[in-house]
Amino acid sequence: MRSLGQILRGILSFRHHYIMRIRFPDSCEEEIGKGMALEKVSNDSELIDGTYTVSLQKRIIKVNIGKCDTFVLKDKNSPKSIGILSVMYNGGNELEYRIKKIDAFIYNVMIDESVRGRGYAGVMINKLGEHLKGKGIKEAYLAVSTDNEGAIRAYQKVGFETVAEKRFIRALKRNIPYYEL
Repeated sequence: MRSLGQILRGILSFRHHYIMRIRFPDSCEEEIGKGMALEKVSNDSELIDGTYTVSLQKRIIKVNIGKCDTFVLKDKNSPKSIGILSVMYNGGNELEYRIKKIDAFIYNVMIDESVRGRGYAGVMINKLGEHLKGKGIKEAYLAVSTDNEGAIRAYQKVGFETVAEKRFIRALKRNIPYYEL
C-alpha cells in the first residue's frame, strides 16, 4: 500500500530552473561548425525525439503556429541529425513559460547521445544565433534544470549567463505558477 507521501509525490513535484541569457556576437562561426547546417523543420515527419517527445513537439507547434520554429543540426555529409532545438518567439506559450517580454526563448535542446561532449550544442546555438540575428533578434533565453550540471556547463561555455532562478510546483503535470518571460 502506498503512503500519503508517495501519493502526494505522484501529484506534486518541485522544479527549479535557471533562466539563462545569451547575447549573440557579430560573428558566431566556429571551426567545428564547418560543414554543418541548422535546418528548419518543414513538416512533422522531420521531427526527432528531443527533450520533448515528437507528439508533444507537434502539439506545441500546432498551438503556436507562426510563433515557434524547430531546427535540426546536420552534417552536410550525413543524413542523420546530430541534434534538435526549438525557439519560441514573443507571444508563444512553451510548456512552462509564456513568452511575453522577450523575443526568443530556446527550448527542447538535445544532442544525440553518441556525439555529446564534442561541442555540437555550441555549434547549434551559434547557428541559431545567426538565424535570429537575421530576424533582428540579438539575444535569447532558455531555462535549464538547476540539477542538470552538464547542460549548464555547456550553455556557459557557449556564452550563456544565469539571470534568474524560477521555482515551480507542478501539480498533475501542470506548473503552478506559470511564469512569463
